[in-house]
Amino acid sequence: MLDVQTERLELVALTAELVADTLRDKLSAGQRINAHIPPGWPPEDLLDFLPYYIRDLKRDSSLVGWGVWVIVRSMERLVIGDIGFKGKPEDGAIELGYGILPAYQRQGYATEAGRALVEWAWMQPDVERVTAACLDTNAASRRVLEKIGMRRTGKSGGLIYWKIEKKDS
Repeated sequence: MLDVQTERLELVALTAELVADTLRDKLSAGQRINAHIPPGWPPEDLLDFLPYYIRDLKRDSSLVGWGVWVIVRSMERLVIGDIGFKGKPEDGAIELGYGILPAYQRQGYATEAGRALVEWAWMQPDVERVTAACLDTNAASRRVLEKIGMRRTGKSGGLIYWKIEKKDS
């Protein structure tokens, strides 16, 4: 199992088996990662994406790590959200995305997970920069991206675009 540890969190990369368990039986998925999966996870947008993700993982198991990671609060072994990349690096770049369940927002978890996953990315040979996008109206997400060292690179259609370069970190 591919995972990353922080002070309060464990990030676990979803494998095809873990995605299948999540879609079929959350109790089984929780047992696989030794964590409780609460109601509301996965959120609807992730739930809609998982069938496509499992298809891609079955075609190419090397995608593990370049997609969805589960965020587990270590102390209680509780899933509180997800984070990940939107595919393998292209021209040295990967795009970061994340979501924290509402009950666990505003506690620094997205920042902690984001920093850890960016650090993991820097250890991968094909990654030179991490990008992200967030709604201009999402002040919390803007703060997370700033705190993990990203800088704004543009704005379009209500979205703000961000990046951090490996050489700058």
